[in-house]
Amino acid sequence: MQNAKDTITVVLIPSDHRIEDWLNYRDSLNIALKATKKYKFSVIGVSPTSSNTNFGYIRANQQINKYLYLGTQFIEKPNKELAKKLTALPEYFWNSGIYIFNIDYILKLTNQLIPVVSRKLSTIFNLNLNTKNIVKLNKEAYTSLPSVSFDHAISKKLKKIALIKANFKWNDLGTWESMWNLDKATNKLSPVKGQGMVVTHNVKNSYINSDAQKTVAIDLKDILIIFKNGQLLVANKNSTEFIKPLVIDSN
Repeated sequence: MQNAKDTITVVLIPSDHRIEDWLNYRDSLNIALKATKKYKFSVIGVSPTSSNTNFGYIRANQQINKYLYLGTQFIEKPNKELAKKLTALPEYFWNSGIYIFNIDYILKLTNQLIPVVSRKLSTIFNLNLNTKNIVKLNKEAYTSLPSVSFDHAISKKLKKIALIKANFKWNDLGTWESMWNLDKATNKLSPVKGQGMVVTHNVKNSYINSDAQKTVAIDLKDILIIFKNGQLLVANKNSTEFIKPLVIDSN
């Protein structure tokens, strides 16, 4: 969080990302901080390397310099056909979810676009416990908030944003497929992980991460097998976008 001339700038960073090239990462954030002074809202965009349906996309319609663009369109997790089209176009970037914004600007938008959330936030802030640099939210007040996606409620409705092209290696670890890709990228050749024994025969292009006492897999191709905390997932590696909605519906 940066405070300059009574204007507070917030850097919002997801916790399930893998960031490499720390110096370039810092440089990208500094570019975003400067851009936010002018445009009030910035996002780090990542050049797509595949037609991934697990990420949102952002369209950049004007390039200001090597790393700074003006963006106008958020597309939230497209289907496979659309993701393939977007990946082939140089003006589209993955939405990293790393946002930099002017807090007064966002609070004003929150009040306009999701007034129920805005009113509840005012109550929550009044009940906060502050200890040095840590803000502890009141649990009861926080759980009373409606479940609203920041991207759906705010980001997608913005007409102009600053988009900073990432100059660092980035990976979202929010899916098992991304964990598998990370293992391959870090030269872990074995597609088998976990605390228990895993036995395979004729298993191709598949990922097994199991804490069961013993897991046996035979004649499989393009399959994810995950057993964690007593819960089992078996899925085709190309169908991971269906996992989240199915899990939500089952609850």
